[in-house]
Amino acid sequence: MKKAVRVFSWIAAGAAGLCALCAILFWLLIVAGLSPRLQTIWVCSAMRTMSHKYLATAFFSDETIDRIMRENEVDDSGHDSEILTFPQGGGDLTGTSPSIGEAAADALKKAMEQSVPEQEKTEENDAPEPEDMTDLLEAGSAGAADWILSRIMVSLDSLAAEQEETEAPADEPEEAPGRALEEILSSAPALNTAAARAALEAERRAATGDSYIAEGYDCLESGVYLKAVSGLTWRGYVMLVTDPTRVRLRDTSMQYECGENVMTMVTNNGAVAGINGGGFVDGPNYDSNGGTPGGLLIEEGALVCPLTADDTVYNMIGINTSGALVLRHCTADWALTNGIVSAVSFAPFLVVNGEGMIQNGTGGWGIAPRTAIGQRQTGEMLLLVIDGRQADWSVGCDLDVLQDVMLAEGAVNAAMLDGGSSTAMVYAGEYVNRPSLGHERWINNCFVVMPSG
Repeated sequence: MKKAVRVFSWIAAGAAGLCALCAILFWLLIVAGLSPRLQTIWVCSAMRTMSHKYLATAFFSDETIDRIMRENEVDDSGHDSEILTFPQGGGDLTGTSPSIGEAAADALKKAMEQSVPEQEKTEENDAPEPEDMTDLLEAGSAGAADWILSRIMVSLDSLAAEQEETEAPADEPEEAPGRALEEILSSAPALNTAAARAALEAERRAATGDSYIAEGYDCLESGVYLKAVSGLTWRGYVMLVTDPTRVRLRDTSMQYECGENVMTMVTNNGAVAGINGGGFVDGPNYDSNGGTPGGLLIEEGALVCPLTADDTVYNMIGINTSGALVLRHCTADWALTNGIVSAVSFAPFLVVNGEGMIQNGTGGWGIAPRTAIGQRQTGEMLLLVIDGRQADWSVGCDLDVLQDVMLAEGAVNAAMLDGGSSTAMVYAGEYVNRPSLGHERWINNCFVVMPSG
């Protein structure tokens, strides 16, 4: 009996000592601010969680809280994305899919047609065209690269010469030959440069064997890839969709009444995958049923929310008819008249025109599960989820991690979507990630990946 009492006493003393040590470390590192990053994470996490603000206000003055939140706030005002252009169908650049050669060949043909009229071609500068450009591009031979480059250089030089004849003074000396390809591309506005660049990129991948697999992605199906990403305290997944027109917004079938979860919306719309989308009106304890959207909502080119367009300016995360991700501070009218077919509003933007919006600090939202959407210059859509609130798996992250992952994956435009317990990614009827509640909550809308073709 005495031995049992002694063992119990040792255990109790050890537990008390551990608690005391944790309390001391908490006070020194967070309250006293010996670790500014931990202090920032603590304050931002508490203040951005509706029912947990007391975890910050109990230890810090209002002035300290305001300072920390202000220093880590993301200001994306004045930053609107350029509208990307690329071949229809997204220009699958893997070098392995049957659609690759077709997309690149079509892009190249369009570029050539726009650059040089047929009657201006000569036997001297017109390189022979292969019978099947698709086979040539997919073969990835050195001859393919030489042929593509020679055709583009000849066409661009012809266009440049034509422009010089009409625009340059008669006594101006002829420009020296040998201009760099980038210089010629930038000086030829009449050429579909995006199509030409996409064709070159497709050929480069085919010729060098470079592919999404080489980037660490696993192929789920034609045009859909998945990669696991992680840091010291977080884990997540990036889904890459080569054809951005396959990514569309879908909302609950009971709009303004009741939400649905991502799995249900993906299944009901015949999609193959999806992630949660924009925000919605929530309850004081996260008890909303997801039935009321928050902010702008456009589905299949039709305005869902607000019911009538007004002068409100939204942080729009939109996709246009060509599959371009458009990040813009705009009204619903602007979106509808500029070809936006899918849109939500959420803030902040993470990357705009290749520039990260988080210049200082962590982003100011604290540690939680996160969701984001982004796009590469060549059109591939990136869907990102990072799990959180699971100490044995992933505690979550702030916005700087989202931004860094998107930049690392080549995104030129990216924005945060709703997160927390809403964060979910599904594929083929299964969960890819681990929702923080152990199950999905009802939300209002999601971005889905439709079947190819």
